[in-house]
Amino acid sequence: MKKYNVILVILIAFLFAVAGCQNTSNDAGDSKTQKLTATIELIDVDDKSVATKTVEFDKGQTLMEIIKENFKYTEDGGFLTSIESLTPDTKAQQFISISVNGELAMKGANELTINDGDQVTFSIEVWE
Repeated sequence: MKKYNVILVILIAFLFAVAGCQNTSNDAGDSKTQKLTATIELIDVDDKSVATKTVEFDKGQTLMEIIKENFKYTEDGGFLTSIESLTPDTKAQQFISISVNGELAMKGANELTINDGDQVTFSIEVWE
């Protein structure tokens, strides 16, 4: 009987030792604390820069979420109708265009995710 008690005590001590050696850090939580940055520039219809701002965001955030956290804006049905002082004249067939790193975005701000260090440009363009 004493032999079984000794084995049981050793087994319990071993389990505690193994449990104490486990890594309990959460790698997913670490990535949330690391903020990414991007530069957002607003360009008016005369191709003049009216504002430039460096913003911080989390990986996977959409451009619209970033805008909502950092700018005054209006939207209609998911489309940006203004951002800060950038307001297109729809009667003159103007709209807000989005470019990322100099390339026209093929998605709207609601679907577009950006990467660390990206240069995002919102500009007023004329539909001809």
